[in-house]
Amino acid sequence: MKPSFISLKEKDTEKIKWRKGLSSYLQRVYGSSWSQFYNEKLAKDFDHLRDTSNSDLAAESLLEQNCKYYAYLEHLYLRNGNANMKINSNFVWYEAGYNTALGSESFTQHSIIFEKACTLFNIAVLLTKVADEIVNDDYKTAVADLSKAVGCFEYISENFLNSPSIDLQADNTKFLASLCHAEAQELFLLKLLNGPDPKKQASLISKLSMATAKLYESCHNQVKNPGLKVKSYGLPSWATDINFKYHFYESVTAYYHAIALENQQKFGEAIGFVNLAYNCATSAIPFRAHLKDSFDVDTFRTTVDEYRTQLMRDNDYIYHDIIVQNVQLETVKSMDAIKVVSWDNQLEPFMKEVEEKCDVLFKGIVSIDVYEKESIYSEAKANILRRENEAAEMADLSYTSFIEFTNLPSLLNDLSNSYKSGSFHNRDESQANLMRPQIESWAQLVKNSPYKNIEEQMSIILNKRNGILQQLQHLPESERENAVKLKSSLIEASQSDEKIFGLIKPYAEDIAILLNTDKLWAVFNGFNQNTDTTESLLDIDDTENEKVIQKIKYLQELAEKLRLLKEERGRNLDELKQNINEDDITSLIIKNNSLSESELKRLFDAELEKFDPLSTRIEATIFKQSSIINEIKIELDNIFKLSGFHDKTSKEKEISEKRGKFFERLRDAMSNFSIFTTSISKGLQFYESLQKMVSHLQNISKSSTKQNVFSSPTIDSPPPLQPRPSELVSGMRDLNISSNANAQPMTVPITAQAPVSMSIPVPAPASSYSNAPPPYNVTNQHSSLSQRPAPQIPVSTASPAVPSGLNQPPLPPKNPVAEVSPGVIIDGQERNVRQNPTAFYNNPSVFDENMYSKFSR
Repeated sequence: MKPSFISLKEKDTEKIKWRKGLSSYLQRVYGSSWSQFYNEKLAKDFDHLRDTSNSDLAAESLLEQNCKYYAYLEHLYLRNGNANMKINSNFVWYEAGYNTALGSESFTQHSIIFEKACTLFNIAVLLTKVADEIVNDDYKTAVADLSKAVGCFEYISENFLNSPSIDLQADNTKFLASLCHAEAQELFLLKLLNGPDPKKQASLISKLSMATAKLYESCHNQVKNPGLKVKSYGLPSWATDINFKYHFYESVTAYYHAIALENQQKFGEAIGFVNLAYNCATSAIPFRAHLKDSFDVDTFRTTVDEYRTQLMRDNDYIYHDIIVQNVQLETVKSMDAIKVVSWDNQLEPFMKEVEEKCDVLFKGIVSIDVYEKESIYSEAKANILRRENEAAEMADLSYTSFIEFTNLPSLLNDLSNSYKSGSFHNRDESQANLMRPQIESWAQLVKNSPYKNIEEQMSIILNKRNGILQQLQHLPESERENAVKLKSSLIEASQSDEKIFGLIKPYAEDIAILLNTDKLWAVFNGFNQNTDTTESLLDIDDTENEKVIQKIKYLQELAEKLRLLKEERGRNLDELKQNINEDDITSLIIKNNSLSESELKRLFDAELEKFDPLSTRIEATIFKQSSIINEIKIELDNIFKLSGFHDKTSKEKEISEKRGKFFERLRDAMSNFSIFTTSISKGLQFYESLQKMVSHLQNISKSSTKQNVFSSPTIDSPPPLQPRPSELVSGMRDLNISSNANAQPMTVPITAQAPVSMSIPVPAPASSYSNAPPPYNVTNQHSSLSQRPAPQIPVSTASPAVPSGLNQPPLPPKNPVAEVSPGVIIDGQERNVRQNPTAFYNNPSVFDENMYSKFSR
């Protein structure tokens, strides 16, 4: 018996231009920048591949070209997602030409899905052709190709529904899948039947033949079923051939099962099955017209008849078994030897082969849901990096803090040198070395400060105050009210000056030391010169020296490990950052775009596991660092206990205490000096602004002789025009030194019977300057100052009272007020002033007209 397959035909198509379709799509999506997503060379190769896959090459070459082309289509489809990409290409496919009428019928669609289905149909047909070509030389490969064809037809029937093409309709593709499956099973069976001694494998052959007969019976039923469209599909000879093979392989099944029963000494049943084999072979003879060359039914029936005669004779003379008349083929177990290869498994190697080219060719075609899913994965990566980065930063901070606090390298070096030389008299040297750079920075700050001469600054303040008072004396009588306000600001500023200078006066000597470098280091080094370098023999304990030296070496090794751990952690973190930045799973998401959320989460979790090794290494360095730091602390404590390192002599303790007090005094002096320099600069700016205001008042008085701004309210005169804002306005703006940038200017209520009055808001000194001061306020009606509370400026008992005239000289800054004894109760405002001596400069401009009533009447 020879294998014989039903011949299938491919679908024909017309040429298309993928270059045109892709470029048109990209132009619609990206506009003028479409060219950066388009590769002309790869697009030409794509067109050439489609043309080649539908050419007149050999079946095996066409099969490979079609598989590659389908892989391109699959990549394009996956990138397009659920939205069907609209390209300006018409996919025209013809029906397989089993008859003249159907062969000329064509279908045109724009869908890539239609293109995929037609291409896959051709792949399945080509697989059957390749199997038919090699069946005589390689049974095994032919069976594999037919099993692949089964997978292709099954995929079409399950995934490409409602196709306009008859070839692609689900009923027809299911029939073709069953047919290819039956032919593959038949081919496997024929290899045994054509073997050297098939009767030795009678039981196996009967099972395989039974499966073959059932498969052909299924095909026969599909053809005869009027509810399916298979009856009108293909050639009429198909039904005849299928019917023949169905009956023939039933005969083969019964014959070889009878042989198997004979071997089991069941002669009665064997005779019943051999009779059934003869009958089935007789039933197949009418349908053998197209298969005479492949199947010699007459010879096979003769063989069955001879075997039946021999078996009946042996039973009559020897065995006398009861002959079973009504045997059923269903009692024979079937064995399907074909493992169908799914289309996804067939396509996978081709997908990998063209993946790189598709990533370039279709890089501008990515659906929005792919970006959304990729953003979820990117956020998961960012969380990993953020977590590890924070852990590494905390570990680095812990390392830095420990090293800086203990000064570990220097400490271990000093300890090692001291114990090796046997000298311990420089125990406070590390303390002095830590203080020295800080003192140097303080001295440099004082030298570079323009306010380092405190007496000179006091003199400058006093001169500015005297100058302003002299100018106020020359103001006319009409400016008395403004002069009083300015005078009040001077008095308040003088009180603030006292607090500023009182803050720095107690530390004048220390500031002077910082200015004199030679004296500074002479004093500081004097604390070491008086130290008795010869220790008492009673203070020295060298019994544990060797043990301590070994511990110091061990500590140095631990310190080096600690440093290496920090470097390793940094390298691991950098590698993790690089791997996360370079990680791109866009292609993976595109391939698995149809997964559910839970499945996608599992996919992402599996992908994120590739970062676990680096995360584990970072965590290991953090754990080891913590362990080593704790071990170093314990070892240091043991060393100090063994050596009595902390047990200082009485002389050393005294020197150390003196050095510490000197350092603390300099630190307090620098703290107050910093406040002094900040405050004195603002005070000088305040006096300069006040002086400009007085000058502007003098200029205004000279140019406004015809208009008395502070005229008597009894004079009834028409109100003059509003004066134009002059330089005085800008001067008032510059003078605003209130920290409240939104403070409102002083307004005056309107009185209908009075002439114009001009009121100048004089601010109190402040410690900060606003960029947008309150505007200068000029009204066209008589004004009286709003009733506002006077500023509550805390003034000590030694502060001067407000003078009654303008001719009093300014008060020089006084020494700081003595501290209040613990029994004296200080109110909240006075406490704030003591905590911040320059708080006066932060008060807003608030004035009460009752303060100046005796001057304005």
